[in-house]
Amino acid sequence: MGHGTVASGIHSTAMGKETLASGSFATAMGRNTVAEGTYSLASGLNTQAQGSLSFAAGHETTAQSYAEVVFGRFNALADDSRFKDSPSPHAWSKHDALLRVGVGTSELDRKDAFAVLKDGRVCTADGTIGKCGEEDGPAAKSRERRELVQAETIRDLRAEVKALTRQGAKAAEELAELKAQMAALTNLPAELAELKAQVAQMAAVLAVTPAQRSASRRESERES
Repeated sequence: MGHGTVASGIHSTAMGKETLASGSFATAMGRNTVAEGTYSLASGLNTQAQGSLSFAAGHETTAQSYAEVVFGRFNALADDSRFKDSPSPHAWSKHDALLRVGVGTSELDRKDAFAVLKDGRVCTADGTIGKCGEEDGPAAKSRERRELVQAETIRDLRAEVKALTRQGAKAAEELAELKAQMAALTNLPAELAELKAQVAQMAAVLAVTPAQRSASRRESERES
């Protein structure tokens, strides 16, 4: 549908102006777009979806490999002289891109702001490349600084907890000692009364003369 569109692939769809859907079950829309990969989709202006299950959108973007998704404009292309299996339009290759965001300005200035490769690496325009959990460059330095601050904070908190624990133990000992002293003070009147009784008894014994004690014994003997 549209003007100058061609849907030559089996069950393919072409719409817009001068679009070509040559892959089976492919869809091309917009202007001058080409969807040649099986189940591929090309949309926008002058885009190409070459890999099976690929998707190219934007301006002058090209999705070369299997299941590759490209947005933006003038994205970077795979270097076919570096790896024999890249770009691979029909099979998964770890050397290919899974996602590209192109920020190029022309055919001679193709580049990506961001790319995710099929081996799990992430590439950015500033040259930072790293695997998940193994960042390189600025991301790694930022993570290291953050982890250092966290470690110092944890160490300080542990020291404070230990200090508070020691203070709590000392306070508990002092409280137990104070309770013992209070208990002694509570029992003091009873102890004083008992001591007074003993003193009075001793004073009574000491107040009796020897003659009185002898007379008291004789009287006791007569009565018995």
